[in-house]
Amino acid sequence: MAFANTFVTLDDVSITNLGNASGNILVVSDDGLSVTSVSNTTLVAGITFKGEVDEVPSGSGPVTTTANVTFTPAQGDAVLFDGNVGIPVSAPTGLNMPIPAEFDIKRIDRNYFLDDYDCRAHAGVAITTPAIYVDSNLGNDANDGLSTVTPKKTLSAAQALTPSEIYLAYGSVFQKNQRNANLNWDVEVKAYGNSNLELPRITARVDNATSAWTQSGNHYFATPGDFVGMARDRSRPDTVDGLLPMTQVSTITDVDNTPNSWYLDWTGVNGPAQTIYMRTFDDRAPDASIELHDNLVIRSNGDNFTVYMHNIWIDRQYQMRGGGAGGLRVFLDDCRGGFSPHGVDTWVMNGGKAWTYGGDAINIDDSNGVPTNAYEIRINATNHGDIASGQTNDQASTSHNNSNTLRLGGTYYNTDGQVIADVQSGGETWMAGCSLSDSQTGVG
Repeated sequence: MAFANTFVTLDDVSITNLGNASGNILVVSDDGLSVTSVSNTTLVAGITFKGEVDEVPSGSGPVTTTANVTFTPAQGDAVLFDGNVGIPVSAPTGLNMPIPAEFDIKRIDRNYFLDDYDCRAHAGVAITTPAIYVDSNLGNDANDGLSTVTPKKTLSAAQALTPSEIYLAYGSVFQKNQRNANLNWDVEVKAYGNSNLELPRITARVDNATSAWTQSGNHYFATPGDFVGMARDRSRPDTVDGLLPMTQVSTITDVDNTPNSWYLDWTGVNGPAQTIYMRTFDDRAPDASIELHDNLVIRSNGDNFTVYMHNIWIDRQYQMRGGGAGGLRVFLDDCRGGFSPHGVDTWVMNGGKAWTYGGDAINIDDSNGVPTNAYEIRINATNHGDIASGQTNDQASTSHNNSNTLRLGGTYYNTDGQVIADVQSGGETWMAGCSLSDSQTGVG
């Protein structure tokens, strides 16, 4: 059988006996259903299952032996053979925003994707220095950082060397005093190690420099290591793994009366300056599950450099600001966090999840007269809409002024305000194959 340039939209159909076929099999779910079974998964050498993570059957993948296969997808799925298929998609007539030459846009039914896109190759960071390895759990800044056996402990120690490659160990967490906020040279930042652990997390946490907690009435108080813009209790049961923020209130009395709340008296209005007051949801003393975060995590400000990240979690906000001369390029490959690209010539988010609590998950804008060209490729984006906050103007993604945005095959959901709100004065938006849902105020 010949499968090149052939695809089938399936309705409880089994495809059997691939024989000596070679190439790729791409599974794209049209309705959120997953592949139900693959019988006899010893595939022909060179055949690969590709698609969303939950659509790749267990045991499938490139192998080295030949056998027949019975492939049983779920109803509504589409199957693509050979990888060189799908219907080519051209930009809409009259669209003036730049589309990178590296983008080969195709679709199957309502599923839009980039065929054989290599985000790292598109970024094209030149590797000119040895890689530096960092492990916040097992590292030591006295190490040379040149191997996984001798990693450094803090991101700031690696940043001081301005290497072309920085590898961060899965499970690592870098607090505010363990990283430099500036990332402003040609660099790749990538994860390594045990991928069963959490993504390496760059944060603005200050709890490792916070004093001991003292009880007073229903609450506890302490001196934080720095300004606190958000508090989180990761032991609290909720729908997103303990990542929802605690409630920020306005007085010490409010804290006493409100479980799962906190109040920062930074200027000493009601007592000693720079004091944080907290009551946990279960009235226990604050412990290692409590995280205190400042707002800005990391920034790439300036011109004429490129940053590429793979499997990195920016736990709150990654700020990017062009200086006006142009040439700032940022590529995020399966990353997570909140992002503000302003004045970025090329900003690509390829897969991953944009998220925040309060504020826009993605905020795209001009800077110093330079617009951003933003490309969101098959991402998830949300600000986990907190209806109780009363906010109605925070989006999953929003583009402004002369900036341009392509959104391809993404899922945008659960926001305080509109899921998407673009208010360009001269820029353009192209959206294809996206899903938008669970907004308080719709789409703008």
